[in-house]
Amino acid sequence: MSNDPFEVLVAHLREVAACLEPTQTDDDVIAYALAHGSRTAVRPRRRVWTAGVVAAVVLLVGSGAAAAIVAMRDGGRPEAGVVCRSAANLQSSARVIPLGDDPIADCVALWVAGELPRVGQVNAKGSSPALIACAVDDRSIEVLPVTDDATCSSIGLDEANIVALVTDPLVILNERLIAEVNPACLSAEAAPDVVRSILADLSIEGWSVVVRPGDGECVRAGLDDATPTVFLFPGPPPEG
Repeated sequence: MSNDPFEVLVAHLREVAACLEPTQTDDDVIAYALAHGSRTAVRPRRRVWTAGVVAAVVLLVGSGAAAAIVAMRDGGRPEAGVVCRSAANLQSSARVIPLGDDPIADCVALWVAGELPRVGQVNAKGSSPALIACAVDDRSIEVLPVTDDATCSSIGLDEANIVALVTDPLVILNERLIAEVNPACLSAEAAPDVVRSILADLSIEGWSVVVRPGDGECVRAGLDDATPTVFLFPGPPPEG
């Protein structure tokens, strides 16, 4: 198999998509990949593969609370972001959103809007259960319904230090790319200089900026801190 991180991610998502029911949405595929990493179901199922699954994961987007996070760890979790869980366990379906100043409030908004507890199917709008934010690592958190039997410690996590998370330079880089690169419809020629300027502004050194092959007129950015690289993906103009 190729060592190219983009191709590895695409291959993994194809494997996940093949194992889910055909009625499952792209969001369900992404949520399953985040929840289970490389562990997929045993029986493949017939499913129409859509490019939207790949695009939703590998591109940083800034189009609202349901935006997916790009950078992925080998185990399938976001590098920097919030996983809003539908139940008090790490195997439940989830929506992945950018990390903000108040992750719990952001997840509450999904519950109230009817986008949880069932991912990919809008439910009757209503209230949210009590939620708790738990730290997965230094830049990724899980927000789950809290019960007497389910707390951060009971599922093997620590309570999240939100202040430390939102001041992490790579989290800030993630947000800068969302705000300054992805909506701007920058060309493949112009975007690298903009990204390098952002990296310099944040005093982040040693990063590469790589433009992926493609014919689109606008680029969108994705980051991988294992490399460390900011990838630029040519594609269509942003919606809206």
